[in-house]
Amino acid sequence: MTAEAGPSRPYRPRDSDAPDERTSLIPHHTPSSHDQEAALGASSTADNAAILPDRSLGYMIVLTLVLAGLQFTWTVEMGNGTPYLISLGIPKPLMSLIWIAGPLSGMLMQPIIGLLSDTSTLSWGKRRPFIIAGTIGVVTSLLVLGWTREVVELIAGGRRSIEHEHKVRTATSILAVFMIYLLDFAINTIQASSRTLIVDSVSPQQQSSANAWGSRMIGIGNVFGYLSGYMNLPRYLPALGSTQMKVLCAIASAVLILTVAITCASIKERNPNLDLHKRSRREKSGLAEVWEFASRVALSISRIPASIERVCNVQFFAWIGWFPFLFYITTYIAEIYIKTSATPRAPVLFETLRDPISANTTVPPPPEREWEAATRAGNFAMLLFALVSLGANVLLPIIVKESSTETGEEKWWKVLTLRRAWTLSHLLFAGCMFSTYWVKGVWGTTVLVAVCGVSWALTLWAPFALISEQISLRAQAKANRLQHEDTSSGTSSTDEKEEEAAGVILGVHNFYIAAPQVISTLIASALFRFLGGSGPEGKAGDDSLGWVLRVGGISTCLAAWLSLRVRKHEEHEETAADEEEDD
Repeated sequence: MTAEAGPSRPYRPRDSDAPDERTSLIPHHTPSSHDQEAALGASSTADNAAILPDRSLGYMIVLTLVLAGLQFTWTVEMGNGTPYLISLGIPKPLMSLIWIAGPLSGMLMQPIIGLLSDTSTLSWGKRRPFIIAGTIGVVTSLLVLGWTREVVELIAGGRRSIEHEHKVRTATSILAVFMIYLLDFAINTIQASSRTLIVDSVSPQQQSSANAWGSRMIGIGNVFGYLSGYMNLPRYLPALGSTQMKVLCAIASAVLILTVAITCASIKERNPNLDLHKRSRREKSGLAEVWEFASRVALSISRIPASIERVCNVQFFAWIGWFPFLFYITTYIAEIYIKTSATPRAPVLFETLRDPISANTTVPPPPEREWEAATRAGNFAMLLFALVSLGANVLLPIIVKESSTETGEEKWWKVLTLRRAWTLSHLLFAGCMFSTYWVKGVWGTTVLVAVCGVSWALTLWAPFALISEQISLRAQAKANRLQHEDTSSGTSSTDEKEEEAAGVILGVHNFYIAAPQVISTLIASALFRFLGGSGPEGKAGDDSLGWVLRVGGISTCLAAWLSLRVRKHEEHEETAADEEEDD
């Protein structure tokens, strides 16, 4: 899947044995690595797309390494956030409204960050400054989240009374919710910038491979994140904190800092100030910039290419199902664990890591300790989920035919294309969600969660590979046209809208991921209120979380149907039509 380093390859927009007139305009020489980097620093985005070399395995690893650290951070929030907030006394109906922070930050931040980074004039790159700024926000929110009560007590003083304890508990909950919001906004800043950095740094022919490596890195982050959540960390790393959440937040902060440092130090970006049209933008007034900014976001959403819009429509319905799974499945298993406390309720390996007090079934443990033990049972299921996903991330790119090799006339024995595998993954996930109606034990639910890892691997790979390839194809088509203009007239009419496409389109794509999460949050809140009661742990016989998962399965079936409309040959025709229109 990963090509070795070599000369740059010109883009051929159509499959043909005959030479392409536009392609022949690209100089046929083998530039050195120094020449390539110099060219990257002195050309526009469209020009960059035409001269990007084949990237080596090492380059792919360091380029996508930031996603591993970011996903490790996500696992702390997804796997432990809900049980942690429940332990603070926050009821379920309010919990779902708290987690609306994720989709809100996605809808607001990713299109904005995409556009801001596209128009960045910082000399050290367009994407890396936003990755570093987001990292500062993530680390700050994680450390405060882990030590929320200590921060509140430090501010409130050391008085001891029932009224004081009540105020401290309330303030702790408020501060924790605020940190969740800050964490989500900061994570989306890193996510938008790192995904766009992949598009900027890799040629169209390697977009599928680069995004496959991105999904592998996310799988690695998942494995180590859920493995950390599964272990009794305060027993092994007491110096980092006295609770599971404290140690997890400390480790996640260190991992993110390390991975971001490696990626940002290793990947070189061109200097945006070398673009004349960008320097002229800085002369505009602040009000004009704001108006132009808002206009561009609205225009970008309305002008999204049809091929990319079809992928976004699939994502819309798929994420109505994925959002509750990712944020509530650990709590779902934890509730089953607590409800079946009188019977064997977790894997034997898990029992060896339990605290002595929670292992003794004759002595009820404190609620906080019981929730920690139950949460680790949920994290064990998510650990298996992450391992299956990582294995699928490694194997599927070998088995599934790459997007860039697909044509409208496919041989019957090569039927497992990326799009078809994506469709099957939706159906598999929906089937697992519907099965929660019959499967009620910890072991059975753990198996269902692990099987969902295959679907998650495709979710991390397929849509990003499809969209990234289309963005890069359009950029190279633009580059070929501009080179033709340069050769014939000696001038270049760089279209700023085309240059901004990568960041803004990926931001719009994330809008289609984030918006359905708001819908899913409202559905979950209603189900929690009508089926689960208003207390932190619901009422007896509460299966509201199960019904939230099943409703998500219905939506995922719609995503599977829509994914059948995504066709490779239609996208080639659209790209060709755009080129003819530009000519």
